[in-house]
Parts: sequence; C-alpha cells; structure tokens
Amino acid sequence: MQFSFPLAARVAKIIGIVLMLGVFLDYLVLFISPGPSFLDIDWRVGTYAQMIDRGIVPLIGIGFILIGDWIPNPIEAFENNIGKIILFILAILLGFIFLFLTPFTFLDIGRQRDTTLQRISQEALQAEAQIDPRLQAEVERQRTLINSWLRDDQQLNQAIAAGLFPKEQVSLLEKFKQNPESIEEYLETESGKARSKFQTEIRTRKSNAENQTRNNALSGQIRNCLRSLLIAGGYAVVGAIGLREIIGLSRST
Repeated sequence: MQFSFPLAARVAKIIGIVLMLGVFLDYLVLFISPGPSFLDIDWRVGTYAQMIDRGIVPLIGIGFILIGDWIPNPIEAFENNIGKIILFILAILLGFIFLFLTPFTFLDIGRQRDTTLQRISQEALQAEAQIDPRLQAEVERQRTLINSWLRDDQQLNQAIAAGLFPKEQVSLLEKFKQNPESIEEYLETESGKARSKFQTEIRTRKSNAENQTRNNALSGQIRNCLRSLLIAGGYAVVGAIGLREIIGLSRST
C-alpha cells in the first residue's frame, strides 16, 4: 500500500485551517457574547487567561498548513506566494498581540488582587462590628436566665438535685446567690473572653485569605505572563523566519 503525499498534504492543511478558524471563532464569541463589560476587571483577567490558554493552537495550525505545503514539494515550500506571506504576517501580528497582552495581564491580575484584598478587609471589619451586638444579646440572655434561677430557691435546688447543672455552674450559682453583684463581673469577664476569641478567629481568617489571594495572584502573574511571552516569541520566530525565507528566495530568483 503506497502512501499518498497529496492526500497527506491536504489533510494537514485542513487540520491547520480548522485549528486556526476554531480558535478565532472562540475569540470572537468571547468578545461579542453578552456579559460583563471590558471595564469589569474579573472579566478581563478571565478573558486574558482564556486567550493565553488557547494561544498556542493557531501556532500549531500554522505549522500544519506549512507542513501541508512542504509535503508534496519541499524545494518549493517557501516560494513567494501571497498565501504564505499572509500566513507569516498573521503570525507576526499574533506575536505582537500576545506580547502586548503580557503587561495588561500582569497589571490586571495585580488590580484584581488589590480589589480582593480590599473586599476581605471590609468583610473582616463588618464581622468585627457585629461582635458587640451579638455579645450584648448573649449577655442579656445569660443575665435573664441567671436571674430567673436565682429568684426561685426551690426551683433552683430541685434543678441542682436533679443534676441539671455541672459542678462548675452550681458553684457559680451559689456564688451569685451570695453576692449578686458578681453576676455582672462574671458576665463582663465572659464577654471579654468571647470578644477576644471572635476577634482572633476573624483576624486569622482574614490573614489566611489575604495570603491565599496574594499567592494566587503571584502564581497567576508568573504563569500567564511567561506563557504569553513564550507564545509571542513562537509566533514572532515563525513569522520572521518565514518572511526571511520568502524574501531570500525572491531575491535569488
């Protein structure tokens, strides 16, 4: 069975064209589909990431098209023809696009990080502002409950005898009964402990969220910017080499 070079060439070209058109269609849909505007920083960062993720596909498509030209006649693969010139110019333009995309990606990821950090701080402040109202409600509930037990000695003694209170609470109730003023001291002390606990938890969550946000932003900047530069370099090299070969062959002829 003989291998058909013309068939392989046509298949390679079709694959290359499909790859390029598929990605350009995705890019077109990405920009014209309804949704957040370009002013939305999350949309921009997500769009940049999707463009970079698929940025290598047109380069592969260009490679398949060139292979399709090279298979039937390697000697004439870089002859001066308008199709190849357009292809190499397109490669250079894509290289510039991904090169310009790099600083925008870096800056917008930084802006997105700053916005997220600001939101985390605001949420932490709101959470801390809610501590005192919650504690005041709990203190009032505890005060009412303690006073209700202390008002009825018989009911209190029955509850203690029935084992409804742990030993620590029995000791506290006896102390409150002997010295009612100690109730407020106890409630104030417990309220202070609870406030410190809640504040520590909120600040710990805030710190963890901020660290996670900074780490994610840094890794995103490094990953996306390096990939964008690499893709830009690939397009630039392919386009420059291709045009140089065509110009060189044109001069020699």
